[in-house]
Amino acid sequence: MKRVAAIAAALMVVSGLSFAEEKVAAEKQAEKPAAVASEAKGKPDRTARLEQMWKEAGCSDQEIAKLKELHQQMMEARKDKNMDKAKEIQAEMDKIMTPERKAKLREMRGAMKPEKKDGETTKK
Repeated sequence: MKRVAAIAAALMVVSGLSFAEEKVAAEKQAEKPAAVASEAKGKPDRTARLEQMWKEAGCSDQEIAKLKELHQQMMEARKDKNMDKAKEIQAEMDKIMTPERKAKLREMRGAMKPEKKDGETTKK
């Protein structure tokens, strides 16, 4: 009888700890920014990440809205294998993005990439 009570008590403690861990994990998830909270397969949403980078590069809210719209159109053109249309859209995006902003984006992208080890490639 004492064993049953001890096992039951142990199970209650273990289940309580796992519940507490889930609660802490949920609280941490709620604290993350929107770009990170919309993760799919462990990666933040591409558009949200781009929006944040455009903002950090110095684009206004109006420019970001236009870039977001153009980016969506370009992704659809690429999906449809319409590379001519994708190039036209990229040209429109280039009108918004100054050389300084493009340099800032390249710098941010470089900082996001993990460092390669000797002999390691990025493609798998």
